[in-house]
Amino acid sequence: MVMMADSARGHPASYGAADLARLTATVEAAVRAVEDPELPVSIGEMGMVGEVSISSAPSDKSGLVYDVRVTLKPTFSGCPALFLIEADVRSAVTHVVGSGANLSLSWDRTTVWQPKEVAPSGRAKLNAHGVVLDAPGEAMVCPYCGSADIEILSERGVALCRRLAFCAQCRTSVDVMGSARGPASLERSGLGQGAGTGKDLGMPGPVPLQLTQHPQS
Repeated sequence: MVMMADSARGHPASYGAADLARLTATVEAAVRAVEDPELPVSIGEMGMVGEVSISSAPSDKSGLVYDVRVTLKPTFSGCPALFLIEADVRSAVTHVVGSGANLSLSWDRTTVWQPKEVAPSGRAKLNAHGVVLDAPGEAMVCPYCGSADIEILSERGVALCRRLAFCAQCRTSVDVMGSARGPASLERSGLGQGAGTGKDLGMPGPVPLQLTQHPQS
């Protein structure tokens, strides 16, 4: 057991292995509870939280100092909201361990995030928001009517991690979220082969732009 002056709380405390494990679990819970800036779901439910670890070392100033390491996994490496998530995670960790801790936060770009990593609660929240997951081996189902008759219209959606789709059953636009964005995804959606224009779904095709030139007075 190590006696320490907890600079974050301002009073003496003693921490052993069990206490450090409980603190790690508390920090991890705080990190997992951070909300996604673009969707009504936490990053923990999205499967974006990797490793959370805490170690302690003697400090010349006050007892011990915490070394906190957090690894996150982006749903899309080019997502512009990553810096917002990082800021919120830093704030969540600091709220638990205090500002005196050494926090190392990194993004794991060596492994690809997969839709199957989304928790059931996260899937329900995404569906309520009109987002369906495109997971390998799973049929995409419309979050509004439950139909599997969904057609990808464009690889570019309202966000970089989402694609634009259309449900032919209830005739509603749907956001599709998944990790597959290469040729296989294009082949399945039919894009580049004359499909995905909306005509096969009963939607109007592109309207030509007409310009009217008014005479100058």
